[in-house]
Amino acid sequence: MAAPATDARSVNSSIVVSVAPLGVAPYDGQTLPLVSPDGRFVAVQTGEAPTWATVLAQRDAAAPLLTSIEVYDLTAVPLKRVEWPAPLPPGLLLGASTGSGWFSAERVLPDGARTVERVAWVTGAPESLGADSRVLAAYTEGGGLSAWTDRASDGVDAALVIRSEGRESRRSEPGVSYMRPLVDGPRRGVFAFALGANGALEVRRVEPAFGASAIVRAKRTIARGADALVAHQAASGASVPPPALQGEPEGPSEAPLLLYFDPGAGRMAVFDASSGGVTLLARGSIAGCWLRDAGGLALFLTTPEGLVFQRFDREPPSRGAPGGWRASPTARVLAEPWVARATTDPDRPFVLIGPAGPGQESLLRLAAMRVVPSGPER
Repeated sequence: MAAPATDARSVNSSIVVSVAPLGVAPYDGQTLPLVSPDGRFVAVQTGEAPTWATVLAQRDAAAPLLTSIEVYDLTAVPLKRVEWPAPLPPGLLLGASTGSGWFSAERVLPDGARTVERVAWVTGAPESLGADSRVLAAYTEGGGLSAWTDRASDGVDAALVIRSEGRESRRSEPGVSYMRPLVDGPRRGVFAFALGANGALEVRRVEPAFGASAIVRAKRTIARGADALVAHQAASGASVPPPALQGEPEGPSEAPLLLYFDPGAGRMAVFDASSGGVTLLARGSIAGCWLRDAGGLALFLTTPEGLVFQRFDREPPSRGAPGGWRASPTARVLAEPWVARATTDPDRPFVLIGPAGPGQESLLRLAAMRVVPSGPER
């Protein structure tokens, strides 16, 4: 992958972006880093990559004792490692969610139990959420809700747990294992992937009912003959749209939407929980990132042809009913297949992640990207 020149500019008919390199960071060749919401830090998993059984929180998971987690400061150029007062305890692997002061991790214990941890970006101090003989995984939070999966260490099916203000709502079903929940805070719900014993993989929208079982509001089968690895691939990089711009109404984007990888279609897709519909995105896309601008919702998508841009908006209404969603034709933004992650930093609203190049498989290159508010250069 070619490194962008400082302040390199890429132009096409739909969007102009400015890209600046941030440096390189180590990784284990398997797990993509987590970027802090404000774009200041990146957490990477280094050392020996854990087994898939460990990644997927399965019964034969082994503690990843040769795996470690490091955090790098993206505001330093080139980026530099954050030195913590004390190292993290052994047996942790990088999670899948972040907050303003923390990122998630998971600790596999010798007896097979598993805890989820919130690790402070600056100090490295872990805060544990766990229970004896339980396997907790995939912690996520937002908008006053938190969620994770939970099963007995000798069990098979994982339940979905949703918590708010000390109250919990659970969803469990025989023969169904919940995986990789994602809180949609502004809309007070949770998206999750449900894998059936028959191999049916569903994406679901679940809402808490405190004092009762959580309620499945919408679901759609996205693969048959699936296993936990397929579910993991579908959920990796899943995200919900960002909030409306300050002072602007959300409009039709208030529909509960989830960006995910559709294993049947082999590309990224958006699930609309209000209609149950799915909109397929760029052919061959494997990762994506939402953005919201004056034109509404759009996405940056990682494809074999490079990083591309697609506008995502409503079709015209039909007989008084809102239209479905449609994705515009793709416009290539960068020639290299970068993975984009959104931040709240207006000067660097996106962090790009990509391979460092041939012979550097244990390194990742990072760059900052912003959309330039102007037309194509002449």
